[in-house]
Parts: sequence; structure tokens; C-alpha cells
Amino acid sequence: MTGGSARISKTDLADVRLACRPRSLGASFDARYGIGAEDAPLAGERYVKVEEGTGSYGFDPETGLYYPYERGDYERDVDSSGESVMARRVFLLADASYAPSEMFAVDSRVSVEELSQEPDLLSLYLLRPHVLQQNDVTIEGRNVWRHDISLFPIPHLLSIRFRYREANREDNRIGGRHREELSRDRSLRVRLTPAPGLWFEGEAAVNDERRASLEHGLERQEHDRAASLSIRHTPSAGLDLTITLGMGTKWVEEPAFYGYLGKIDVSRISLKPRVIYHLVRHARLSGGIQLVERTTDAVVPLLPPDLQASDPLGVSSSWDMLAEYRVSGSVISSLSYSGERRPGTAVSHNLSAEVRAYF
Repeated sequence: MTGGSARISKTDLADVRLACRPRSLGASFDARYGIGAEDAPLAGERYVKVEEGTGSYGFDPETGLYYPYERGDYERDVDSSGESVMARRVFLLADASYAPSEMFAVDSRVSVEELSQEPDLLSLYLLRPHVLQQNDVTIEGRNVWRHDISLFPIPHLLSIRFRYREANREDNRIGGRHREELSRDRSLRVRLTPAPGLWFEGEAAVNDERRASLEHGLERQEHDRAASLSIRHTPSAGLDLTITLGMGTKWVEEPAFYGYLGKIDVSRISLKPRVIYHLVRHARLSGGIQLVERTTDAVVPLLPPDLQASDPLGVSSSWDMLAEYRVSGSVISSLSYSGERRPGTAVSHNLSAEVRAYF
């Protein structure tokens, strides 16, 4: 279909759910599997100039590329009214847990979703790996694995959790672009509760991200190591105090566009105090401040625009305040204010008020 407005049709061919929870074994398993067919639009994209500082994307004249930036001068416009193709969609979502005692627990989640023109339907419906996320037939595909191993998972004096998460995504929805993304996250969290109303939590994490495309090859890879320590204290029933100290280092490499810069290291240290106070039974005040200082040893005249947007060098600060009042059991009113200051930019302020009703 070309020209005019695309009419999208979808057909669900199967949707199966399975649950198994043998309580005597401390285990549970839930799964959902579905297949269908739909007209998948092959979209085009363009970036539209907007008022300075009000867009969601910036533009780098050196490479001719647009990058996400919350104070940019451009907005991304996706036009999906053009050609569409018939494709098959298949998905699988499975959760499994095993907790034989209060001392040990394992939780896992697997999510697979594929929108494809693969002619071998049996292999597609069976989710055979060799037909998933292929440039020539996949329109969009995503696989996510998450595994948690916990010691003393029910809050005790000591609680430990190890998490591994991996996500793969293939995105060929935009005509003329074939992009794949891979991320791996590993973290270890230790929580200590020496007394009622007081706990310490430390976490160490390693995150890797990689983005490539058929058109440009390896576009970006990032390796991040971080550690944090949080202390939380509730001296009274209505007061909750938390302070978090964090530090980390990441290196970023963008060989397709900034290969001459090589690997760029950015180190950071952060401090984040936060207070929550319950005035009366139906009212609550909360507020926090975050200070982050970033430095680099890289000898470059200027960081790539996308890295400067996400990790600006120097001291950045942000703050927020929230007042909530529950008018009734189903109506909540709130007033919030937030601000941010980044090196080389003006301070931004945001104020909002809302009333939410639940029916």
C-alpha cells in the first residue's frame, strides 16, 4: 500500500496461557504464548526544526546525525502512512521462580517478541533462533532475559541479590535503516538492617551496551561500572530520610562517527539526599537534591554531542519537591516542582499541579 493513510489490520490466531504453582515445592511457573498476523507499516522519519531548546533531539553538523537531547532544537516525526507489508507476530512471556526456603530464591523472566516476514512459519512459531532478528525478514524483534538469585530474600538482618539481564533488539521499521542493539547488566546488591527503621544498602553494577547497523557497522559501544551506598533512617512514623552516595566510570566508543576520538572515559561521583514527611494521615511532602560531578582524562577538544548531552562534564545539580493530599479514597491532588542546572546551560524550572481520580 502506498500513498494516503495506511489501514492497519491485525488478526490474533492464538493466545495460550499456562500456570503451574506447586506450593509444596516452593515453585511457580507462568507462561503466555501468542501468534498473529498484521499489516506492518514501513515508516519514514524526518527531524523538524522547533523553537530553540524545546525539542527532544539535537543535530551534529560534523556527522549529519541527530541524537536524543532533552533541550534540543528538533523533534522526530515518524510518518507511517506509506507502504505496509503483511507480517507474522509471535511472542512468548515466561516467569519462573523457586524458593525452597526463606534462605534462598531464584526468579527468572524470559520475553521474546518477533514481527517478521519469515516464510518458514513453523520455525518462526517455534521461535527457533536461526530465524529470529534477521535483517532480511525481521521488521522488529526483541528478546529479554532476566535472572535473580537471592539469599535471605525475605527481609532479615542481611539480604543479598545478584541480577543478570540481557536484552537484544532488532529494529527495521524505518525504511533504509537496519539497527540492532544489545545490552547486558550485572549487579550485586547487599542490604543490611541492623535495627528497626535503619538500613544500609550497597550495590555494584556493570552495564554494557552496543549499537550497530547494517549501514554504518558498529555505531556505539559503552561500558559502565558503578557503585553506590544508601543509608535510610525512619526516626519516627512520619519521617523518612535517605542519602545515597554513588560513583562510577564509563567509557564510550563511537567508531562509525567519531573513530578518531577512540575510547572516551568519563568518571562521576554523586550525592543524593531525600526526605519524605507525612504531615497528617492524608498529606505527604517529599523533596530531594542530586549533585553529580563528571570528569574525563580524554584529551579531546569536545565530547561527542550525544555523550555531552547524557554526561555533561562539570557539576550538574537537580532538585524536586512534591506535595500530595488525598482528598478522598479515589481522588488525589498534587503540586510538584523540579529544577535542573547543567554546565554551560541556563537553569530549568518545572511546576505542575494535577488532580487524579480513580474509578
